[in-house]
This record gives sequence, structure tokens and C-alpha cells, in this order.
Amino acid sequence: MIAYAQNKIPELNDVDEYALKNEIRNLNAQIKAKGVGRKR
Repeated sequence: MIAYAQNKIPELNDVDEYALKNEIRNLNAQIKAKGVGRKR
């Protein structure tokens, strides 16, 4: 997922990989909490 994000948003290459992983983890948690993409 990090490689995909860096490919789509080149500016992310300048961001620390640890910070990037942390942000992606937070986004995934928010998506899961909201139930986005969940089948009803």
C-alpha cells in the first residue's frame, strides 16, 4: 500500500516511511470504524 501511495503521490517519497505507515494505519482504522465499503 505504501508503494501504491508513493506512486500516486510523489511528494510522499519525502515523508519518513515510519510516519507514512502510521498514517496509513490510522486511515485504515478510521475507514473500518465508519464501516466504509462494508456490505449490507
